[in-house]
Amino acid sequence: MYATLAKGYNVSELRVSIASHYFVVTHITPRGRTAVASFARKMVQMGFVRNSHRYIYSAVKTFAAATNNRSEYRFHRNTLKDFQEHLIVNYLVDDMVEWVELSIPPPMLTDLPVQPQWKDRDYQVPAINYLTSDEDPRAKFVALQTGQGKGYITMRAMSIIGYRTLVIVRPMYLEKWAKELKEVFDIAHEDLMVVTGSKHLMALLQLAQMGMLHSKIILLSNKTLQNWLKTYEHFQSETLEMGYACTPDRLCEHLGAGMRVIDELHQDFHLNFKIDLYTNVERSISLSATLVADDDFINKMYEVMHPAALRYKGEAYKKYVHATAVIYKIKLPNKIRCKDHVSKNYNHHLFEQSILKNDLLASNYFKLIDKTFQGSFLVNYKKGQRCLIFCISIDMCTVVTDYFKKKYPNLDVRRYVEDDDFSNLMEADVSISTMQSSGTAVDIPNLRTVIMTIAMASSQGNIQGFGRIRELKDGTRMEFLYFVCEDIPKHIEYHERKRVILRDRAISYRSVSIGEAI
Repeated sequence: MYATLAKGYNVSELRVSIASHYFVVTHITPRGRTAVASFARKMVQMGFVRNSHRYIYSAVKTFAAATNNRSEYRFHRNTLKDFQEHLIVNYLVDDMVEWVELSIPPPMLTDLPVQPQWKDRDYQVPAINYLTSDEDPRAKFVALQTGQGKGYITMRAMSIIGYRTLVIVRPMYLEKWAKELKEVFDIAHEDLMVVTGSKHLMALLQLAQMGMLHSKIILLSNKTLQNWLKTYEHFQSETLEMGYACTPDRLCEHLGAGMRVIDELHQDFHLNFKIDLYTNVERSISLSATLVADDDFINKMYEVMHPAALRYKGEAYKKYVHATAVIYKIKLPNKIRCKDHVSKNYNHHLFEQSILKNDLLASNYFKLIDKTFQGSFLVNYKKGQRCLIFCISIDMCTVVTDYFKKKYPNLDVRRYVEDDDFSNLMEADVSISTMQSSGTAVDIPNLRTVIMTIAMASSQGNIQGFGRIRELKDGTRMEFLYFVCEDIPKHIEYHERKRVILRDRAISYRSVSIGEAI
C-alpha cells in the first residue's frame, strides 16, 4: 500500500490516513487526542444495559474502532467531512494535521463465467447496471424486495467486473452461499475457498503471501473476521508474530481482492459497519431487503454507511401475500409469565417457557397452531408445497415438531435450528424454526405459508419473516399468519405495528378472532 502526503502538511498533532471505506487517525498528541476522542463519542449508541440485577443507561455499541492503547482510531469514510469540521472547531487547522491519501490496491483480475441456463430478468438489469457502473458510490448497496434475486444480481456483477472477490457472511450462510456460487458460476472446485476459524484464515493469508492463492472467490465467516479484528485491536502489530501474515486493514490488498461482498447487512450490522473501518478495496457490494430500524441512531448509522440517495431500491413493492392476524385469548392468564423481572419488558422466551411448564396450556397452544395450519396450509394443499412455522425457542420448536410429526405422519415434518441439517429447511413439507435460523437469507422452494407464533417489536424481524414467502406463478394463495394474544398488552402493541407494516406489503389484510384458545 502506498501513501502520499498532501502538499504543505507536516506531522503535527495527528495524522489522518484516508482509505476507500475508512480513515484512520494516528500519531496523536495529547491535544489531538482530546479532539479525536470527543468525535468518537459521537459514534456511540446509548441505551439501557443490564448490570447485575438492574438496567442502567450506558453505551451500547460504538460505531468507530480503536486499538486498546488508543494509538489509532478508525472512522467511516463517510464521516470524514464531519471530522474535518470537528477539527476546525477544536482549532486543529492547517499544518497541525497531516493528511494522507492511501492508494487503493490493484485487484487480481479473474474469470467468473455464468452458467448458460442463468438469464437476467428484466427487473434485474437496472440493478446489475448499478453494481457494475464506475460511478459513485464505490460502496454499492442493493435493497431489493425478497425473492427478486439479490444474490444472483451480485454474482452477475462479479462476473462482469471480473475481480477476485471476498464474500463475508454469517457462518450459518456459508453452506448456502457456497452452493449458490457453484450453481451460478461455471468454476472448478478449487476456484472457491471457504474460510472459517482463525487457523483457516491464517492459512489463507499464508497462501497469499507465498503467491499460491489461486481461488477466484473467498467465502469468509464474519465471526472469524470479527475475532481477528478484536485480536488486532488488543495486540496491533504483534498479531504478525501470532500467525497472521498481514494486519486486517490490508486484507483485500493481501488477497488481491478487488471486490468485497456482505450479505444481509442489517444482521450483525455493528460488525458489518466495523468491517468497513478496515476495508480498502476497489469496489464493495452490500445487500439487504430491510435497511430500516426502530432505533433512530441505527438508522443514522445506516445513512452513514450507505446514504439513502445512493442506494439501489428497485421497483415498487410487488404484493402477492395475504396477511392474517390470528387473535386469541388465554383461559388461564395467571399461568403466563412474560415480563423480565429486571427490565419489566415483555419477553417472548418467558411466554413460551410458561406454556411449556403447563401441560394444559401446552396442549391448547399446540392445537391453536394446528388449527391455524389446517385453516391455511392444508386448504387446497398440493404435494411439494411447504409451510414454515416460527417459534422463538429451540425447546418450543422441538416439541411443536414432535406434535406435528405424530399428527401428520404422511407429511415430512422437521425442526431446523442451530446445527440441524440445512435440508431440514429446504426439503421438509413443514419446517419449525427460529427467526435466527430461518428469518433471513433463505429461499425455501415452494414456500406457501408462514405461521409466526412470535410476538415481537422489531420491524426488521417482522418484515423478514413476512418476506420468506416468494411468489408462486401458478396462482397459489400464499399466506402469512401471525398470533396475537389479546390478554397481553404488548401483543396488541406489536400487532398494531405489524398491521402498519403489512398493509403496505400484503395484497390483503384481515384479523380473525377465535376467542379462548389456550
